[in-house]
Formats: sequence, structure tokens, C-alpha cells
Amino acid sequence: MATKTTGIEWKCFYNDDVAWPKDAYHEDEEMTVDGKIWADMDMMEIPDIAIVTVAGGVVYLKKDNTTGPTLEAHFKRWRKNQNTVFFSCEAPRDCAESVREAILASGGKVYGL
Repeated sequence: MATKTTGIEWKCFYNDDVAWPKDAYHEDEEMTVDGKIWADMDMMEIPDIAIVTVAGGVVYLKKDNTTGPTLEAHFKRWRKNQNTVFFSCEAPRDCAESVREAILASGGKVYGL
């Protein structure tokens, strides 16, 4: 079963130098972005609010590695070790600004608005 996330969380994972040491790379994963297969494209082009799924793959964390965790497992481990969470929310249009302000006031970030 594939793991689901948002575009912004995926890009934060993909840009994390701890998760991706020098020379680390991945291959053979199955990824979709908003239900469409995502193959050999720039990860930074994924829209922040997109729904991303990832399954399988192999992550090679060092240049000489011949095995590694799946990309899906590597992402899940990264996610578990974060002290933040990503989520989407819905609010009535006339309350959207107060919801945004509450998130910011509590130390959160709002993406895509």
C-alpha cells in the first residue's frame, strides 16, 4: 500500500540534508501526483497542495551501497522523526483569515495561501 502526503511535505523531505546525505539517491519507486504517474521529473515542480503517493523504491544513502530502505520506508522514518506535522484544513471562507492567523500565532506555517 502506498503512503500518501502533500506536495509541500514531500519537498521538505526531499530537501532535508539529513535525510539525503551527499551522494544519496533513489530509484524504482512508484509515485503519483494528484493521481498521475510522476516519473523522472523535477520533485520541486510538485505543487505544494498536491496529493503525493509513494510506494516501494530503493534508497542508496552512500555511493557504494548496494541495498537500502524503500523510498516509502525512508520517508515514513523521516516523517516520524520530525517535530512538526503537515495537514490540510478546510474552513468557511469568512473564517479563513482567522484560521490562518491562529495557525501562525501558534508557531505554524501556512503554505499556498
